[in-house]
Amino acid sequence: MRVGRVITVGFVPRSGRAFALVELLVVVVILAVLSAIAFPVIVKTKQSAQTTECLSNMRQLGLAFRMYLDDYEEKFPAAVPWGIPGSPANHGAKTIQELLVPFVRSASVPVRLADGSVTYPTRSVFCCPSDVGLPESCDGFCGGVKASIPVWRQTGCSYEYYAANQRNYLEAAGTDPPQVPRTALAPEVEINGRRTRIGAPLSAVVSSTKKALLGDIWFWHLGDRVMPENRVAYCNTLFADGHAARVRGSEHMEARLEQLKRWHSYTELD
Repeated sequence: MRVGRVITVGFVPRSGRAFALVELLVVVVILAVLSAIAFPVIVKTKQSAQTTECLSNMRQLGLAFRMYLDDYEEKFPAAVPWGIPGSPANHGAKTIQELLVPFVRSASVPVRLADGSVTYPTRSVFCCPSDVGLPESCDGFCGGVKASIPVWRQTGCSYEYYAANQRNYLEAAGTDPPQVPRTALAPEVEINGRRTRIGAPLSAVVSSTKKALLGDIWFWHLGDRVMPENRVAYCNTLFADGHAARVRGSEHMEARLEQLKRWHSYTELD
């Protein structure tokens, strides 16, 4: 009886250990498969939430534009398209975030660092939550904005104001820019030998539901670009009537190239 007990006691644990190891491996495999399935869904859900927050920011900025127009004789802000406030590249003009700050609930306050540069420590309505910075190929572009650092941290804003005449986009669309200059909401012109920006009157907008005011500076949102053709697939866009929408790339291009009525007789410099 004593020998039988020893054999029985020794047999059961070995069987139990073998079964537990197989079971553990099966669980690990199942978890790995579930993770592989769930991870893209989680990423897409996060991106969708960020896209929604970005559109909410744009709608709030749409209200700020409306209040600005009410206070400044129905004229759009005479601001640069985008960049670092106070940069020499701005030729003395303000950025859109500087001009709209009085009309938003809160804005990030810039902090000056030891090296003399400025950073914006917290996000505000001017900041896209998907802003991860410009790609390395754009390092130093537009007044020294550095790549791979969120643009809003350096400038206080993630969005481009369609102030300029969209010359590059007109060329890409196969249109001769000098013949179609009236796409800018705040073109840079020369008056009495001095470079200055002038804000377009709201009355110059042919269709406020079709004219784009601003959009993301870069293609941060999921699905913004179609690869490898590198075409814009979708883009968050704020329109002159105050509504914001995620539209197809072709619609966005048409909206930013939407012509204004002839409202000035100067030569546009940008």
